[in-house]
Amino acid sequence: MTETLSRKARISAILIALVMSISALWSAPRAVAHADDYTECPDPSHVCTNRCYSNIYYITDNPSAEYYVNSFLGAMVNLYAQQHTAFNEFKYYDLEALNWFTWRGALEQPRFGASTLFFGYQNISDALVIFEINDWLPFQFSYEKTYYPTYQLYDIFLRIKSRGNRIMFVCNTDEAHFNDVSESNSFLGLVDVHVNTDIYSYFFETFLTIFTDRGIPESTIILDRSMAQHVLYDDCFYVENGYRYDDPDREYGCEYGSRYGFVDGMLLPHIRKTLQLPRTGFFSDNRSLLQGKHINILCYLGDDIFYDLTNNNVYIYDDSQYVSLVDTYYSDHYYFVGSTRYGDSLSELRSLLNEIEEIEDIEGMFDRYLYVENSSLSVMEGETNMHAAGMDRSRFAEFISPVISCFLFRDVTGESLESFDNWDGRCKVTVKPTSENSWLLPLTDPDDTINEDEENQYYGKKG
Repeated sequence: MTETLSRKARISAILIALVMSISALWSAPRAVAHADDYTECPDPSHVCTNRCYSNIYYITDNPSAEYYVNSFLGAMVNLYAQQHTAFNEFKYYDLEALNWFTWRGALEQPRFGASTLFFGYQNISDALVIFEINDWLPFQFSYEKTYYPTYQLYDIFLRIKSRGNRIMFVCNTDEAHFNDVSESNSFLGLVDVHVNTDIYSYFFETFLTIFTDRGIPESTIILDRSMAQHVLYDDCFYVENGYRYDDPDREYGCEYGSRYGFVDGMLLPHIRKTLQLPRTGFFSDNRSLLQGKHINILCYLGDDIFYDLTNNNVYIYDDSQYVSLVDTYYSDHYYFVGSTRYGDSLSELRSLLNEIEEIEDIEGMFDRYLYVENSSLSVMEGETNMHAAGMDRSRFAEFISPVISCFLFRDVTGESLESFDNWDGRCKVTVKPTSENSWLLPLTDPDDTINEDEENQYYGKKG
């Protein structure tokens, strides 16, 4: 029988929240252990000579993985090797280098003896396996076909589990997004601990809710590079739903709400469904919809230059010639949405928005929504209406390192992984970063998937 996320858990999300507050994000993270000084094990003299796992595997597509290895995981492996005479090796696999992904280069870690050129999961045995998916799973799924990635994960985990291994699965797509679709969460039944780090879906759900409540028409949305990803080609023109079809060999990874397909995968379908304006009606393409409802979308290109997606032109802010952004794009509400995925351009854009507010005497007019991912988010003087969510890599390391430590050293410490269980999910032990003072809203319809009619009306198929 399929175990689903309970309605109680969805409602209680309001109470326990899902992320760290902005003040927590901006405080300095506590230090994590380094390879030469990791001594957190309660019994450093312990030596396991039997019934110990011989190997440790870290299989990941996370761009911060190298940092985690250097900051705490490498140290844990060194200590594990000292305390477990059966220890053989630590293998570190970069899934992008194995052609699972296309967006990052291989990480070479020869000191740990791992080849990044071959991932033979069929041969993994007698191992503690940390399997991390950071970018593979989209946020919305279609009813009309089997959702391939989760079934592939089931096959992989079944093979790994059948060879006497334990599995920690780390994933930043919330389980609710694929929970009830054709047993697509069944692979989690093979996992010993599921660490779910998704904050992003709650972030965009909250923004879309606020955006809708304040009124969708007559609004201006400013996007940084991360939120405009998959929208612009060569920074000069918009191809509707282009990110879904730019790689014909990648059938499953880019459709609907993939991680940074924000405009076509999340924002515009939400506008269409909310206003009940399907693609089969008067506004058959997205640009006509934006123009008809007076919604401006500005994508920042750098050097005070924006691509005006709504009107297919370029806007350059020049305070010396008094080219006013507010006069050019007069709206009832102004929003800025970005993330720290590309930290430098984000800082530049945030400074420019502060400058615009000061020069045009409109302090407090821009509502800012920022998702903290890879880079840290620092306080910027004069910035107002800031709403931030997420964890940078330092705070994520602080969050996950004790869970991994328990996973590796439970025979030494006697600590049960169930002590970390704080979320309702298919896996017996599900761990989620939580907070009681978050500004984020829970998912209003977390099991919402896209049926064929909705796909035709709001998302659009390849012609």
